[in-house]
Amino acid sequence: SLLTPNRGHHALFRGLEDLEDFDKLESELQLKSSLTTNLTMIATGDDVQYESPRDAVNTLDTLSRSVPRRVCQHPFKKNDIVWVCRTCQADETCVLCHACYKGSDHEGHDVAFYHAQAGGCCDCGDPDAWDPAGFCSRHGPAASVGSSNRPLSGSVIFRVQGMVPAAVDWMVKYVAMTAIEGFERTEEEQEQLHTQPTETPTQSRVEEGDVEMKDSTDVVTATMTMTAATTTTTEAEAAAAKTASGRGSVRRLIFSPSAAGSSRRQQKDLPYTKAEELGMLAKRGGGLYLVLKSDDIHTDRQLVEAFRDLLGTSSLYTESILQKVVQALKQFGQLVVWGTTEILAELSTTQIRLWLDGDRIASGVFGSAILNRAKILTRHHGLFCSILTRQELQIEQHAVTVLQWLTALARSCDPLCQKVAESISPDRHLAPLLQADFKLSSRVTKYWHSLLLTLLAVPTFKSHLAAAYCDTYQSVTAEYARGMGVLERSGYALSVQFLNRVTYVVDLVQRRDLLGKLGASLFQTLNVAAVPVDNQQRRLNPNHFVMMNRRYSPCISDLKCVLNVKGMPRLFASKSGCFLKDWIAALGLGQMMDSQVWRDWTQGHVEVEHRGWVGAFNASISLGSLFERLLSWDDSDPSPIQDPHSPMSKNLMSCVELALHVLVTGVHEWQTLAANSYKPTSYTTSLEPYKRRSASLPFSTISVKMGSVLAFRALPVSQVTPFSFHLPLHRFVAACLREACLR
Repeated sequence: SLLTPNRGHHALFRGLEDLEDFDKLESELQLKSSLTTNLTMIATGDDVQYESPRDAVNTLDTLSRSVPRRVCQHPFKKNDIVWVCRTCQADETCVLCHACYKGSDHEGHDVAFYHAQAGGCCDCGDPDAWDPAGFCSRHGPAASVGSSNRPLSGSVIFRVQGMVPAAVDWMVKYVAMTAIEGFERTEEEQEQLHTQPTETPTQSRVEEGDVEMKDSTDVVTATMTMTAATTTTTEAEAAAAKTASGRGSVRRLIFSPSAAGSSRRQQKDLPYTKAEELGMLAKRGGGLYLVLKSDDIHTDRQLVEAFRDLLGTSSLYTESILQKVVQALKQFGQLVVWGTTEILAELSTTQIRLWLDGDRIASGVFGSAILNRAKILTRHHGLFCSILTRQELQIEQHAVTVLQWLTALARSCDPLCQKVAESISPDRHLAPLLQADFKLSSRVTKYWHSLLLTLLAVPTFKSHLAAAYCDTYQSVTAEYARGMGVLERSGYALSVQFLNRVTYVVDLVQRRDLLGKLGASLFQTLNVAAVPVDNQQRRLNPNHFVMMNRRYSPCISDLKCVLNVKGMPRLFASKSGCFLKDWIAALGLGQMMDSQVWRDWTQGHVEVEHRGWVGAFNASISLGSLFERLLSWDDSDPSPIQDPHSPMSKNLMSCVELALHVLVTGVHEWQTLAANSYKPTSYTTSLEPYKRRSASLPFSTISVKMGSVLAFRALPVSQVTPFSFHLPLHRFVAACLREACLR
């Protein structure tokens, strides 16, 4: 840690420069890592010693010349050219990469192209997604032409069959679980204290006899350590001693170097605080590092202010360099913003020596230092962080190499792609890794998703991934609703690969209640943005980050995919499912959101409009975009679920019955609650007419003038009462009634 301001500023600037070539360095990690040569030697059974990892990768490439791949599955990166041929595609989600399009014949077809965001893959060679006449010469049935036709060695397949489960087991055990534990370390300390310090996952599991993956190459990390230690040693010691016992501790320990020799014996039976556990974990794991995760709900200005609070000064770093830090955070998805060097700068020499010696109080001082920094970001600014050891950060790098090698292995040829896909279990592997999707390192997530896209060429694996995606959907969506993660780096980008296929969707709906989980997730996400308006009703706050950043959009997109599958909209009118109930509840939250008050003519025109209308407008449009899809069925349509024992195969309402059901259970219940909170005003001339609220609806003179007793002279609300035209529940009932009239 550099204590002088100028040197700290220069160190941060150099750290930003080092990140400029990081993407390129990381993409070539398998070409430099000894893990590549070791894994390839095990897979091929060769006794030869590869001169470099590149030679090992070339060995995998030779397999593709013997049995080339039939399906492209090229994963799209941001700004890649993506081609659409409406003549050849099976649906609007099927596309080609630029290389496959240039190698295929689409003369006279209806084609277009666009620049991709992150996610998605090429469908060339997949007859379920693309017309075989539009395949390129390298994929589909033509893929075997020009190959060497040499059979792949059975020993290679046998070895891969044993290696892949072991490698993914290692991913789950050391990467996914560690990522979850890293976030738990930043959470508030519970009242129940542990009796013994927990060990780092790496050490405890290695001691059980596992073989730890090691890499002899230098560690290339997308981390940046920021230095802002401006307090004196005395101030640091005072602050550390003040927090030595950690948050939530039931005792107060006083740091005394003279008593350090006997402190261990005296404190042996006392419970450990989280700070003490972290301090001891740091000693075993090579230090602690605070990792800040990116999201798409905080603005650049908010992140700059968070960094200023973290660094503890407003004058040390310029606005321009902090803006560059923010851009680096968004580009890479995470940054190490505080580390062991900065923590040690806050401790005295005596405290550091005692910490290295394993002293509990000194360990508590060390742990409290990083917990206090984490609290600045999490509690004060609403950001998400994790605390990891150096060993755990190194394991992330090993995981990137392993994933790159597995992807190269799967892309080499169809038999090995099939074997890799078969070796990954949906429950043992896919579900835990998808569960940790937003907590995994962005480096790991990038190459994990690339591997999944490659393996989706295998139909069995696609069904397994669909099942794991469905099983983890609600918990992952709950984390996204809290503000965690970035949409374009999440597993949501994978759903379009299987939620548009009849076979997979019908199975998910019947066996795993996919529709019910989508409806529950949509309601739970919107409910995060709801606030109580009285004792019984909740209403969406249009200024909440869920609304302003459309954090409900993954649920809407997945529902659109499912409802586009033939027969699925018919299940919406099922009395046995829970989707309809959650759908009505979700629409009820949107009733009267972004309420406005009529302005008096003396107040003039609106000069500054409240930004809440944006969130309310987008939510109304998104919910309304599902109305037509939900009602795109006929009363005579059968259920797509053929199993007679399934509750989804019967109890289907007609459109008239559905309209009545929504009126009774939706509008009527909402109107009853609204009426209970309605308070009329007294009829007196001292109250201006525009402030009056009648006790009942007016029916008098309007029948004479208009010839209808149902027409109202005025709304039964005063002009000073907040009112909104956002009534999604009423609009959906209107859509149901319109559809019933058309039948």
